[in-house]
Amino acid sequence: MKITITGKEKRIIDCASGQTLLDALQQGGIYPDAPCAGAGNCGKCLLNVSASDGTVRTVLACRYVPTTDLSVELPTYPFSVEFSSETIPPDAECKVALDLGTTSLVFCLICGDKQIARLTTVNPQRSFGADVASRISRAKKDFAPLYLCLHRTINDVLALFAERYHIPKIHELVITGNTVMLHIAAKVDPSPIGEYPYTPAFLSELVLSGAELGLEVQTVVLAPSFCSFVGGDLVYGATYADLHSGEMLVDIGTNCEIVLNDKDTFYNCSAPAGPALECADIDCGMTYAQGAIYSVSIHNGLLSYHSVGDEPLVGICGSGLIDSVRAMLQLGIIDPTGAFYSGDRYYITEKVYVSQKDIRRFQLAASAIRTACEIMLSLSAVNVTKVYLAGAFGCSLDLTSVAATGILPPALCDKISFLGNAAAEGAKLCATNHSFRAKANAIALKGKNVDLATNETFNSLFIKNLDFPH
Repeated sequence: MKITITGKEKRIIDCASGQTLLDALQQGGIYPDAPCAGAGNCGKCLLNVSASDGTVRTVLACRYVPTTDLSVELPTYPFSVEFSSETIPPDAECKVALDLGTTSLVFCLICGDKQIARLTTVNPQRSFGADVASRISRAKKDFAPLYLCLHRTINDVLALFAERYHIPKIHELVITGNTVMLHIAAKVDPSPIGEYPYTPAFLSELVLSGAELGLEVQTVVLAPSFCSFVGGDLVYGATYADLHSGEMLVDIGTNCEIVLNDKDTFYNCSAPAGPALECADIDCGMTYAQGAIYSVSIHNGLLSYHSVGDEPLVGICGSGLIDSVRAMLQLGIIDPTGAFYSGDRYYITEKVYVSQKDIRRFQLAASAIRTACEIMLSLSAVNVTKVYLAGAFGCSLDLTSVAATGILPPALCDKISFLGNAAAEGAKLCATNHSFRAKANAIALKGKNVDLATNETFNSLFIKNLDFPH
């Protein structure tokens, strides 16, 4: 059977008998969003399909098995881009820094020490699941599609930058991310990280030629990691924050990572937060892009909100979700256990809502992060004086919302400073500053991992912290 792709990228791909539409699209090099990895329970892979008789249906790509030739309309996935008006000299040395998140990709074009352009888009690997565990599971079955879809996106962005600014060749690509993402970027199978004894193929900084990876760049630098589940994003973030003893960095993402400098030993851990705070598995969730609700507040008892670019509303991103949960608590929509007083959805607008399922997923994420912080504090001999909150949310979080929803322990809430996307900023500095790069490599060697999976108090604390603060 033939599947005709309509829209911006018109193509025809094959679909074998008995094959799901999602599998056929992935096999054809097209990667629709599928945060549940094809399990059929997230509803994010909805696509409009047209039969030869003109009948149009909306189907779940992961469950729909075509029986005849079809046309498929692919959605336009959100992205944001900022181009400066600078003219780049022909002989300038241009580099790109990439924060390779499990959910989002942030590219920064740098010339000299100036950022010339910045582009944020979704990680195409979300077609194989929203979190690290699902990527590892996919790698065990068929590894190649994971790096092929990523490398294609990277080359597309490099080509966009080169065309926009007439750059003959981008000299260097610096990539940071969690350990699994870095392995995939390097075309190294991450499967051993998912099985005891969870051994990564590399932790130190890795320098490769672009040609080795099929990337249109001269040199690729992959950030050093702390351990199997605490990666280069936290190393670069800690270096960018210039953490002193008694200072902590909490990088909120699908793979939430925490580091605490205790007299020049960098205690670190990975909290099993999942993708909820980046909205990958939230009903109306999306990345920080045009039309996303990023801020919610209450004025005179009424809800108000702001969307990115003041565009027509499409969904809600991480910062907007955290604000919404706080507002729902304040308005008495949900109780401290997270249960709705009535119904199972709260509509922020006619189309954008927060569901009971969303609240439960939020609670799991918030409790994981708070519990991890509490365990780190219990193991440290130093008094924590400052907490940097980082993450690719696209804008500053409302710190009052962070406290009200219990994402961090109360003892830390008055010590918070928002750092923005520390991983991306660190990658930019690595590309332009040799001393920063050397310092990051040194910090990676000073890490000491705290394994939450074997911690005796984690489960009991996690259950206790599921409720919202009273």
